[in-house]
Amino acid sequence: MARISTYLNDNSISGEDLLTGSNYIGFNNYSTNTFRIKDLAEYFAGQILIDPSSLSIKTNGGLVYETVNEYKLSSNKSRSI
Repeated sequence: MARISTYLNDNSISGEDLLTGSNYIGFNNYSTNTFRIKDLAEYFAGQILIDPSSLSIKTNGGLVYETVNEYKLSSNKSRSI
């Protein structure tokens, strides 16, 4: 496999494109796998809370958010990125 820096940039990304990464099997155990972009998009969409009625409310009435890697997460859900 060539160095990543030698590949051209893909300017037309589609949901069928594949990314290579590590698939978690168990404690300290991973396998190399490919992931389809549309499958990753569906996974991430399922991890994002969009229903405002399920957000935590602070005692003074404000919403509670935690910012992780530039993403705002509701404090009433446990998330890992």
